[in-house]
Amino acid sequence: MLAIEKGPIHVVRFNVSPGFLRALFVILILASMGCQQASTVGGPSQVFIDPSFTERKIESLVFVGTYSGVMDDQAKNIVNAYLVPLLTSEQHRFFIVNDQQARTTAQKAGREDLFTKVQDVWMDHRKVDPNQAKELCEILHVDGLLYASISAWEREKADWKSEQSSFSRVGMSLSIVDPKDGRRVWEVHEDLRKEPGGQAVFSEGFGTEAAESVAPHTGAVTADPPRQEFVAEEVVRILIASLGSLSR
Repeated sequence: MLAIEKGPIHVVRFNVSPGFLRALFVILILASMGCQQASTVGGPSQVFIDPSFTERKIESLVFVGTYSGVMDDQAKNIVNAYLVPLLTSEQHRFFIVNDQQARTTAQKAGREDLFTKVQDVWMDHRKVDPNQAKELCEILHVDGLLYASISAWEREKADWKSEQSSFSRVGMSLSIVDPKDGRRVWEVHEDLRKEPGGQAVFSEGFGTEAAESVAPHTGAVTADPPRQEFVAEEVVRILIASLGSLSR
């Protein structure tokens, strides 16, 4: 049997001044506040790429439109206000024909109805008819179709009595479809949730917001969540960065 020798127990005492404890307490509080105000920012949450993507030689796309799966009627307009111009200015991996240009070109070819059909099938069912898609891409001289989807659009203001934080959330996807077989060959999805972090500066046209609510009697302050326009722009930029980084 193993014998365990018992020895004396030594107690070590540290002399800590009250001032040090107060300073440590303040540091911990500030660190906690910083964590609460931090925003969840990063690369795309999910990326799918078909193994045959490189072999398909997709170099040009037509942006067909944005599907909205949320209740807010303004969500699609807000997203497209950022997405459409940034698709051509912020990435140079693909040549992209936007939806308005595509409609005009199809109209000149006497096939505006075809563009409308392809767009409607996507908006109503999130599906692609390969025959219609192939014919449209031939008219527009592009290799594939690009679609956007909005999956989340929230803005919640926490009550001053609640321990929860106010937040805004936007979820979106970009998808590339090959018209030859109607197959989705690439997709990126980002879901971004942001909490208040001070006054937010927005792109021209949407202004700024720094409103707060004050609890009665106590004066406790609850910051408003960021504007969804601001969060949507971040999500759009993340998705486009992923699109632009696709290897040939």
